[in-house]
Amino acid sequence: DLTEEHLKSDEPAMDYLNAVIRENHRIRPTVVFSAFKKPAHEIEVHGYQIPEEQTVVLDTFSIQNDPSLVENPDQFIPERFLREAILARKGTSEAFIDHVTLQGPFSSGARMCPAARVVGIELKCLISRLVQDWKFEFRDKSIASVMDIPLVSSYNQAAVAAPLIPEMIITPRE
Repeated sequence: DLTEEHLKSDEPAMDYLNAVIRENHRIRPTVVFSAFKKPAHEIEVHGYQIPEEQTVVLDTFSIQNDPSLVENPDQFIPERFLREAILARKGTSEAFIDHVTLQGPFSSGARMCPAARVVGIELKCLISRLVQDWKFEFRDKSIASVMDIPLVSSYNQAAVAAPLIPEMIITPRE
């Protein structure tokens, strides 16, 4: 759980909050298919021939939730995105999850959303303030994690992620 203690901890630049946001994006990316490319000429990628002008799609949802690639993908573990864990993965096959293309909902590189930086700061400010001032609980006590929140039936066929938002109990912190 993200608590006021995490926000006030000695972790530089609120690393834990960043890790929670990144883990949430891993589990429920806002866009399932984040990159569409057409090679200008035929290419080979890991033994697969891709013809010229054939559309290639990066499915960010599946790759980040594949149990053969990600340890415990069905668990919400923000600690996997703390600096120590990222450094421990560097140079291993598990390091793909730290690739810039998977880090957020705003794409990357030259075609990255120009407002991404502002939105990222606003998101952190909003979450920080909400967690400090309010306590959030699911009305349905069987929901223990974001992984327990059902998705709309067409989630894996749609380009946009759409979880069903459960009823919440929101009370002021004292």
